[in-house]
Amino acid sequence: MSWERRTLLQTQIPCRHPLQGAPGRPLPSSAVAGAEDLVEKEARRLEVMKRRQERELAQLVSYEMARKEMQDRAEAKGGGGVGGGGGGGGGRAEQVAHA
Repeated sequence: MSWERRTLLQTQIPCRHPLQGAPGRPLPSSAVAGAEDLVEKEARRLEVMKRRQERELAQLVSYEMARKEMQDRAEAKGGGGVGGGGGGGGGRAEQVAHA
């Protein structure tokens, strides 16, 4: 659940969070252990998300480098880059017109 939605729900339905003890009283040990489990679970989730983002970024960089290399090769051939003219063999319609 997103932070904004959680905040919205808390403002609509005011209630005490189950892990919050009464004011001035310490939390029971089971609540502390439950909170620690939640923190560890969130840390693992963030680590997985971080690895996924790093992998996606590496793929994006690889794709952009390959695209740049292909563009450079096309320009070196004299193709004029992406979308450039340059003639060539022509399509089927051009071949039929010359026949």
